[in-house]
Amino acid sequence: MSGELVTDAVVLRRLDYGESDRVVWLLTEARGRLSAFAPGARASRRRFPGGIEPFSFVRARLSPPRRGELWRLAELDLLEPRPSVRQSLECFAQASVACEIATDLSREADPVPELYQTLLRFLRGLDRTPGPSLFRHLLEALSASGVAPRLTSCGCCGGPIGAQASFDPAEGGVLCDGCAPRAASAVRVSGRALGALSSLEDPGTDEPIPEARALLWRHLEQQTGRRLASRKLLEELGLG
Repeated sequence: MSGELVTDAVVLRRLDYGESDRVVWLLTEARGRLSAFAPGARASRRRFPGGIEPFSFVRARLSPPRRGELWRLAELDLLEPRPSVRQSLECFAQASVACEIATDLSREADPVPELYQTLLRFLRGLDRTPGPSLFRHLLEALSASGVAPRLTSCGCCGGPIGAQASFDPAEGGVLCDGCAPRAASAVRVSGRALGALSSLEDPGTDEPIPEARALLWRHLEQQTGRRLASRKLLEELGLG
């Protein structure tokens, strides 16, 4: 079929539709996020092995949309099913958050290859012990999307931070003493929390302290305009 697309993708989420169909959200490297209608996906294990499970790495064959923005998913090959991630409640919670982050930071047909690679690397890491840091992944996803918080200089004026720092996601991150009073939602941030955030780029560092985690969540919510639904389970497990 003319215009047919064959692409590797991560399954971000799915939604049952009617008696046997599904709507699927995929993240691809070259095409960005794609929404697709998968007719008969709940009934056909030949065309859709595994039933199109979230977190899976697949090779999808799609036809371009005729009206609106939904592609038509004809079939897929299951390359990396990740059953172990779905069987562990902790891994499931982290994978759900990672895929929701990718959904919110991506746009239809707007490729961000670094975001795709970051998500794929994180999901693959969940199959190993010890697993990757969710908060390091969050910072990497923000950076890949070009909206990471500024941590080493003032997000407003670009100057040095000084002894007392504040944080305001609306102003781009950490603020100096001169800019902080003019920022409506700025909060004081401890040197320990700022150091924890700055060191997240080092894979050998520990998980950030609660204050640092809260700052990252605030920054993400500023960029996406909402709180992640999947954070509820993460917090119930004491991982948020």
